[in-house]
Amino acid sequence: MDISKTGVTWINNTFGLIPVLIAAYCTGELTQVPAAWAALSHMDMFIVFMTCVIGLGICYTGIWAQSLISATSFLVMINANKFVIIFIEFCLHAKVLTSMQACGACLAVGGACFYGFARQAAERGLQEKKQLLPEKC
Repeated sequence: MDISKTGVTWINNTFGLIPVLIAAYCTGELTQVPAAWAALSHMDMFIVFMTCVIGLGICYTGIWAQSLISATSFLVMINANKFVIIFIEFCLHAKVLTSMQACGACLAVGGACFYGFARQAAERGLQEKKQLLPEKC
């Protein structure tokens, strides 16, 4: 099935809204929405709107990146991204990592690096094979 990136973004966000609404209903948060919305200033409404726009942009660029690389490379990119976020939080002293969390982050980054090196070696081997094969007319 061929769906545009915009269509996939719409589907992703629409179907993602369903479990959020169910969770909000189960926790009773849906009853608090009208009062919370009425209490928002114009600046607050603008911030909520911009948060939605930025979220859509992140979703769209994620889908766009996914269309350019393999699924495995995309998962490696996600893991590397998580490590960068953890590293920034560590540098800013925003979070204190337990030894198990630090070990998990290092394992994720190590796996991403290992995959990158393995992928490079595989591509190099493929290029060497192409050079050895005669060209077809």
